[in-house]
Amino acid sequence: MQVRYLPLVRSVVVAALCFSGLLPAPVNSAEQSRAADIYWQMINANNAKFRYGAVKVPPPTQPARTFQFGSQSQPQNPVLTSQDSATKDIVTASANDISPATSRSPLWGVITEIRGGVLSHDVLFPDRHDLRWPNPFNNDRESGVDINGEALFESPDFLDILFSPRPHTGLMINTVGDTSSAYAGLTWDGKWYTGIFLEGFFGMAVHTGKLRNGNPDRIEFGSRALFRLGGEVGWRWWDTHGVSLIWDHMSNGSILSSKNQGIDNIGIRYGYNFSH
Repeated sequence: MQVRYLPLVRSVVVAALCFSGLLPAPVNSAEQSRAADIYWQMINANNAKFRYGAVKVPPPTQPARTFQFGSQSQPQNPVLTSQDSATKDIVTASANDISPATSRSPLWGVITEIRGGVLSHDVLFPDRHDLRWPNPFNNDRESGVDINGEALFESPDFLDILFSPRPHTGLMINTVGDTSSAYAGLTWDGKWYTGIFLEGFFGMAVHTGKLRNGNPDRIEFGSRALFRLGGEVGWRWWDTHGVSLIWDHMSNGSILSSKNQGIDNIGIRYGYNFSH
């Protein structure tokens, strides 16, 4: 073999040994390894659901492989080596400014969630005169099933003093022609990382039922406007879909009228969350 080909052959052999891992581990790669570790820790922290804001996070880079000849070291990829500290700074600065990629805005800028469900109408419910378990399969005076639809809205800033409840409005339509209602109010909610949520609501409602002279087949509400309150417990998955059990009570509390025959409804609902 001619002497002029020896440098070329030596370069080919050294390169093959480097990529096969037979040469010593690359040097000057600690900063790149640290940046890669920080980057992947952030990805795993929130199930890989992130959005990238004004500061873009570069993907992790492989450490620059080096050829060692005696005491000298020649980086195979000097461009990546020079970016070690810059990559670390960008990744560290962006760690606190990353939020889930699935974060979305309310529908039309105001509606955060819509819900719909079915409720057993005027169920037997415990009261101060008769302590008993609620029975959704046994009606009191009125009967049938209520079809419910509801929209919940973004909490405005002025409600912060009330712990930021979401305003809501909805309809309750009875399927056999008994009392139907329309309502509006505020919903306070609490949720956990497991997806379980607990809510309470309070507001006002207007109805189509009897005020007086309705017994024994109809409820005598006493006033056209009623207070509405209740609670809901459920489970939400993917931060979007939710299913829940709801208890709904309407009466005038003997405040708006001396006649005060209220109504309790129990049912199940599905909700779709537009903003999370």
